[in-house]
Amino acid sequence: MSARRGLSLLLPLLAIAAFSACATDTAANPQAESVADETRTLPDAFDCRGTSVSRDALEAARPASDAAPAAAAALAQDLAIGPDLADWIIAAETPDSITVVRTANEGDPVALEGDDWFLITVARADQHAIPLVDDWGLMESTSCAFAVPLDGLTTPELGLGDVDRSSTTLPLLALEMDCNSGRDAAGRVKVVEVIETDTMVQLVVGIEPAKDQSATCPSNPWTPFEVELDAPLGDRTVVDLGTWPAGELQPVDA
Repeated sequence: MSARRGLSLLLPLLAIAAFSACATDTAANPQAESVADETRTLPDAFDCRGTSVSRDALEAARPASDAAPAAAAALAQDLAIGPDLADWIIAAETPDSITVVRTANEGDPVALEGDDWFLITVARADQHAIPLVDDWGLMESTSCAFAVPLDGLTTPELGLGDVDRSSTTLPLLALEMDCNSGRDAAGRVKVVEVIETDTMVQLVVGIEPAKDQSATCPSNPWTPFEVELDAPLGDRTVVDLGTWPAGELQPVDA
């Protein structure tokens, strides 16, 4: 598995396709398509590479075509948006900025593998924005997997190591998504929660941020770690509850 392997993109995306009907259903129902036993309470907001996206906004699924005229005109100038603003959901809106999201479609060339969403923010009168129209410009354009916020921790990509299904020791790998100068996250991987059922092992894992504030951003290596289970893994699936929708972990060739 190489999902979410790259770092955040801050550049205009290429033209991409529209929401599918399935995507709209998912936005309206934060439990659709999840493989987990979603008995827990979902958070009020998810994280998309540092940008907060409220669950209420996803459930409301208000199309970007409803945006204020100036914001809509700016969005329409971004190649990633395309001609139909109704393909995108308004995640946040103020008089001076708007953030919109849509689900990634299979075959989209600009999404990092494993990223489920695209997010675009345009803003007015910001010197750091890429000009679009009038005084509006592009602030952020990225793909992401929505992460459940963890207090003081970042959300890694997770994968399975060399699993022995007769053992209670579960070998895992974590891939830190923040810049860390190409180093692993040894000593900073924190197992927040383990939920075992008859059919699943559900995990929430975070990474304590590195103290090096001047890190560069080459791809980081996988970091091995282990979780001790109450019973042998057997034929149970292993699920990452740190992202939404929750996904089944796959073996990693690290």
